[in-house]
Amino acid sequence: MSEEIQRHHDMIKMAVNRTYCIESPQEMDKHIKSKRKWVSYWYKITREKVVHFAEATGDVQWLHLDDVGFAQRLNEVSHGFGEDPFDRTIAHGFFSLSMIGGLLGKAVRMGFVKLVVNYGLDYVRFTTPVPIDSEVRVVVGIDKWEYITDTNDQTKKVGVKVWWDAIVQVKGKDKPAVVAKPILLYYFDRNYTPE
Repeated sequence: MSEEIQRHHDMIKMAVNRTYCIESPQEMDKHIKSKRKWVSYWYKITREKVVHFAEATGDVQWLHLDDVGFAQRLNEVSHGFGEDPFDRTIAHGFFSLSMIGGLLGKAVRMGFVKLVVNYGLDYVRFTTPVPIDSEVRVVVGIDKWEYITDTNDQTKKVGVKVWWDAIVQVKGKDKPAVVAKPILLYYFDRNYTPE
């Protein structure tokens, strides 16, 4: 096992040990009322990860990949930012957004479910770039939730749909990289009976 993969596995073990576990759907109401937030560990955005994302998605724009010609190419752009917000290549916005999926589960999890599925996003904004070799973390809170019912039996509760408030923070920056409202579907363990 490579050293980087081993470090990643070690980080996951540490995160699982400090991950908050919500034990019932009703407990979410308490966290909504108190505006509770959960915070993941810091995760490093390396060049290798950004290159893999570019290859997987086909988004190979120089802003993400061209370390050598980056400064010259940026000078050729009439961007209107005033002082350049980019001092080096940056991660893709959608790569930064995708951090929510993995890091949310390292901050908080539902102890009564067996399957989690992305449903979509009600809102997303990319508010500041994520430079290569920076670290990000996710801060999340529950906005609202509702039961999911069986399509064949509307009286049978099979899970919960949760609307999260999420931000992706960049270490050392005041402004978040991403502000989003992801919606996740949490399907109950077959042996779980909601109140």
